[in-house]
Amino acid sequence: MTITLPPPPLWKRSKVRLLKACLAAGVIILIGASPPIALMLTTEDGPSVTVVFALVAIAVGAGIIANEINFDRQPATLRLSQGTLTLTRGSAPTTTWTEFATAEAAEGELRISRKNGEVYRILKERSDEERRRVADLLNGR
Repeated sequence: MTITLPPPPLWKRSKVRLLKACLAAGVIILIGASPPIALMLTTEDGPSVTVVFALVAIAVGAGIIANEINFDRQPATLRLSQGTLTLTRGSAPTTTWTEFATAEAAEGELRISRKNGEVYRILKERSDEERRRVADLLNGR
């Protein structure tokens, strides 16, 4: 059996969290940019050293947004054949588990159990629904 998964979404946790991060970054940039803008409008000298506020605000805003983006977006292929499970993700090395026993969709991960009791945690960047579907397929349901 072969299960092919498309790349995960661009956001790490949810669209709403990414949107909130973008809004928070925008507010921080506006607050950071207000002193240089106010100085430019009220004085003849220009913003001077207060430009640093805007630069720091832009860096912080970019960091907030980058924290919510999933940079490790690779398609995945799972193959189950004669008790051996193989995981291939993009250009990463192939991972193989012999003596596959069960797959369990847990909160935030897919747990692969071998017959000797060893447990491996994979697909952490995927949605809970996708992990449940993969677990059901691997367990033959």
